[in-house]
Amino acid sequence: MQLLSRDDSPIARNQVTANSTGDLMMLALQNLVRQDNLTLLVGLPFKIGNWWDMNYHITGGWRRFNLDYTALPVEKIYFTYSASVNHAVKLHRDFLMEISGWYNALSYDGSKKIKGFGSANMGLKKTLKQNWGNVQLSVVNIFKTMNLKSYYGALTREAFNLNSEVTYVPESGKSRIFKVTYSRNFGGTRATSRSNGSTSDENDRIR
Repeated sequence: MQLLSRDDSPIARNQVTANSTGDLMMLALQNLVRQDNLTLLVGLPFKIGNWWDMNYHITGGWRRFNLDYTALPVEKIYFTYSASVNHAVKLHRDFLMEISGWYNALSYDGSKKIKGFGSANMGLKKTLKQNWGNVQLSVVNIFKTMNLKSYYGALTREAFNLNSEVTYVPESGKSRIFKVTYSRNFGGTRATSRSNGSTSDENDRIR
């Protein structure tokens, strides 16, 4: 699928400007002049028998934006993408393993440059006997790669000639997060299926 769009005055977050007297730095939302996007969306599902499902998704394309609130107005043209992958493998009739990951390539939020970052996750689900439900173990951000770096002054001259790197590390970037959950459906299977409209494949997913 291809998408072509133009946004007039889109909003960019955490942008640096000076006040009217030029003696105070402000960090606030700002409006770009415009932004043009040419985006391509690709989804690739694969299946090996009834035990291995694979899904790949890529969204990316061409970007152009103009802004005029910095010390020097600028136009930027660049390419970027985001990708995700999911593998669900039935190890046994009662066990399901899922491995997933995603990555966002280098991009811009207004004049702020954002370095690429991503995460990998893994989970294991055990279906208990006699309709006693499911037990799930999941690990979030296995390789602790959630390290978000933003750069001011990398695209154009900012207010007060600001040139800095800002790093944000969420909890999962400092240590792996392990989650153990138990779930069980109460009531008849037929009523549950009718109420939530889910399929058996969706019910098998690790959450």
